[in-house]
Amino acid sequence: MVTPEKLEIYKQRYDTYRHLDRLRWQIFQIAVGAGTLTLAFARGAGKPDWWVFTIVGLMLCLFGIVMWRIGRGIKKNGEVLSKIGSELGDNFIPVVTNWWKSVSQWIAVILIAAGGVCLFLAL
Repeated sequence: MVTPEKLEIYKQRYDTYRHLDRLRWQIFQIAVGAGTLTLAFARGAGKPDWWVFTIVGLMLCLFGIVMWRIGRGIKKNGEVLSKIGSELGDNFIPVVTNWWKSVSQWIAVILIAAGGVCLFLAL
């Protein structure tokens, strides 16, 4: 039975789900843009200084961790959303059962790995 409380919970969870999904991909865009700009304007045609690699590495690791955490929040929110949605007749909310089935989680892993490579290059 659909109650007004369940409908309100569904609306709030749906808004949160969409917001987190947009935020996750915005973080990825910021990471790619900031890393590229930093490396492009670091030192012209030569190899960038150690501090540039350190900054880029820390940024990529941080953005990867943030994407990973947002993905975990989306998973938890999606589970509740799909449960309430199924009661309301909405069966279209995807629930990712394993983290390796999500492209964004793999992108987060790649960002963390790229950050680690940049930090290694800073040595």
